[in-house]
Amino acid sequence: MHRERLNHAFFIGLFLIIAGCGGGPERIILRGGTEHLPLLDDRVMRYRETVGTEEHTYTMHMYYAGGRAIRVYPVVVKGIDLGQCMFRSKGDLVYFGTNNPRTALSALPEYRQLWVDETAKPGEEWEDMDTGTKTLFEGFETVTVPAGTFDNCYKTTTIVLPTFMDSLNAWRERGEFTPEEYNDWSAGANDRVVRWFAPGVGLVKEQINGSDHVRELEEVVKPGTGRVNADTTQTD
Repeated sequence: MHRERLNHAFFIGLFLIIAGCGGGPERIILRGGTEHLPLLDDRVMRYRETVGTEEHTYTMHMYYAGGRAIRVYPVVVKGIDLGQCMFRSKGDLVYFGTNNPRTALSALPEYRQLWVDETAKPGEEWEDMDTGTKTLFEGFETVTVPAGTFDNCYKTTTIVLPTFMDSLNAWRERGEFTPEEYNDWSAGANDRVVRWFAPGVGLVKEQINGSDHVRELEEVVKPGTGRVNADTTQTD
């Protein structure tokens, strides 16, 4: 809905963020994220997506755009349509943002979803009103993907809140949706996404609505770099 205007607004905002960070060799590149979702400049991850019997690969290339208390990492995704993406981290929290979500409760240039909260205990949950979803932190599991076997993976399950469908119906009644748009958006109303984040690696597996749609890490192509804090030369 109004996605062309939203895309334009997103790129303007991204340009302002990057422009405001300065440039040149003096700029300090900071590490972001947490233990289970590290964010590093020039980090490249390659994944394999399996949908039924079809397979293809895609890459996620992140870079540090700026910020200290809140560290911003735009992501260039190739091989799959995830929209314009960005990670933000603040302390123990890491958010994933996109301008092209399957679910949303308002017209925004970008929608944020909390992916990792390192302070959460197994069984705790949180809601993201931008995307109309609720996420449960399940605990820790061992996961095997093409990139290897990873212990102590941080596991979450995200489902769509009933308020999302209520909003869709309200928009349809006000004539803000064509029948095709309504069908497209309501397809995400029953989404159930399970994610696993490996310590020191990040997202290693994503299962969407069952085992027929899976995304798995194939390789960390480039580990990336970044100082832990602004006042140290330590890198990771």
